[in-house]
Amino acid sequence: MMVTGLAACESPVHIEFRSTTTAEQFQLSIPANFSEVKDLNPQAQIQALDEKNGFFLIGIREDKSELKAMRARYELADYAWFVERKLTEGIDTTEVTRLGETEIGGMQALRFSFKGLQTTSHGTLDMWMRACVIETPMAFYQIVSWTSADRASELDPTMALVEQSFQELWPSKQGGGAQGAGAESASI
Repeated sequence: MMVTGLAACESPVHIEFRSTTTAEQFQLSIPANFSEVKDLNPQAQIQALDEKNGFFLIGIREDKSELKAMRARYELADYAWFVERKLTEGIDTTEVTRLGETEIGGMQALRFSFKGLQTTSHGTLDMWMRACVIETPMAFYQIVSWTSADRASELDPTMALVEQSFQELWPSKQGGGAQGAGAESASI
């Protein structure tokens, strides 16, 4: 399935999207030029990158029953704060922008972005990251994207479209394929 979006930037840019699904858990529409990979994050079920432009994307599902087994109970705001803290803990300087609460596919979501300096063995990287945390009855989902800070304005509108494409799936009772939770596509 090909979804087309128009990203808001200095001049209109046509971006083609394609759907990616993971083990009948969730689906995202990602830019068609992103390659799916397996080495960005060991917890991520969806991992994709645009190596040429230095854009990265991961999608993580965390089952609420697994959290409950660890005696962890989170509301959306608590879980989003936990994700924010984990994402920023390796960053030397952080400027967090809370993008607010929204609804994606009928589910509550919180979004934030941040800029910061990360020191690596290769030097200091001025980076930008955007995260969307979505709560469904069965799970929390994280959609996280990042690039260098000077490319943030290029990636931000595209990632807003990716977030809006989120669709939780569940195994079909017929034994073939998955059914969606009814997410609508969005454009900015």
